[in-house]
Amino acid sequence: MSRITRAGAALAVLFGILFSLAPAASAAPGAARALDPSWAMIKNQQSGLCIRLQDAKVISDCFGPQSEMYWIFTHPVAGAPTEYRHIKAASWAPDTCVATDRTVINTVGCYTPTLNPMWVVVRYEPAAPPAGMVGLRMENLNTRVCLDTRSANNWQIYPNACSQTSASQQWNIPLDVYNRLF
Repeated sequence: MSRITRAGAALAVLFGILFSLAPAASAAPGAARALDPSWAMIKNQQSGLCIRLQDAKVISDCFGPQSEMYWIFTHPVAGAPTEYRHIKAASWAPDTCVATDRTVINTVGCYTPTLNPMWVVVRYEPAAPPAGMVGLRMENLNTRVCLDTRSANNWQIYPNACSQTSASQQWNIPLDVYNRLF
């Protein structure tokens, strides 16, 4: 082996050792973190819009940071029926849950002493959901009203008497998320 070849081989080994010891590159600042597989965007069947948490208000659109549009259905109390769930924000406010007092949809701490943030979440499909999705209806356990939306109010989310046939009360999530939760 010539001197040049030996020197090149030595440098290659040295660089290989140095690169193997270097820490892995971290994600760029501001890069999105990986989402928990049980988090889901919740989209209305009729409007196609998402439930979004913006400035501590529950609104209906799919425009904005992804972190404002992901939710998780958590079990609020050990031993409670499977369908009893909190609709919990997966964003900057991890102890924030959707609630209602019968007049508005708002957010509260998930473990307030009332049942307002607890929902009965059941499969509900008066209209066929998009492929790979499952329809749900979310009925508040305390007030017995459902999450609804209507075009007359720019698709604002509001509490309404539960229906057995309303596509505006059908909220779709991915089938794989549904299967993990229920």
